[in-house]
Amino acid sequence: RHIIDGIRNGFNVGISEPPTISHTFENHSSSLLNPSIIDSYILSEQAAGRYSIGFSPADLEQLIGTFRTYPLGLVPKTSLEQVPHSPRTLSYPRNLSDIQSVNAGINAD
Repeated sequence: RHIIDGIRNGFNVGISEPPTISHTFENHSSSLLNPSIIDSYILSEQAAGRYSIGFSPADLEQLIGTFRTYPLGLVPKTSLEQVPHSPRTLSYPRNLSDIQSVNAGINAD
């Protein structure tokens, strides 16, 4: 039952508390190398129901409360793989004392 509920509603990964203010970040500069890959990735995630439509920050905060985003980027793959992938950088931002990353909010125990 735990697995079914987690798939439907998301798994509790131990984030201690939501952000106190919303944060959005610019995408990594690598996302500009081939924007069509980013666009295709977002469209495929939307088609699969894993991404919603885009929201303005104000509309999203009104809908779900405070939030944080993570930047998109592209990582080149080996010559056998033709399409770079877009990693999720949940450790971003690093070295900013006033803004915690998603990963920093997860209890390591």
